[in-house]
Order: sequence, then structure tokens, then C-alpha cells
Amino acid sequence: MIVDLGHWVLRNAVRQLRRWQEDLKVDSDFNVRVNISTTELQNLDLIEHVRDILRETGWTPPTSSWN
Repeated sequence: MIVDLGHWVLRNAVRQLRRWQEDLKVDSDFNVRVNISTTELQNLDLIEHVRDILRETGWTPPTSSWN
């Protein structure tokens, strides 16, 4: 269940971040971090799932987030 729960948490975290950006006009440097379990990291679908969430929400993370 950890993979399904992790997907739910990540999707909702990005949705919430988008809401804050749109409704509260938070700075683009504002970010949310989500822990990912080792089980999730071993899941071959993780990268595709993250891409799906980004497409679904229309959110583009700032490049500084990946450092």
C-alpha cells in the first residue's frame, strides 16, 4: 500500500501547492517537500507517475528545486 499512498500524497501535495500559488499568490520560490520511501524509489513507474502529476496539475517545478 505504500506506493499507492505515496502517489496519493504526492498528487495532493502538488495540487495544494498549485492552489496556494493561484489563490494566495505565494512566491514561486515557495515549495513543498514530500518524503519518498525506499519502496517507492524501487518502483519503476515512479518517474512516469511524477510526470503524470506534473501534466495533470500543470505545475512546472523551478529548476532550483532539483538541486
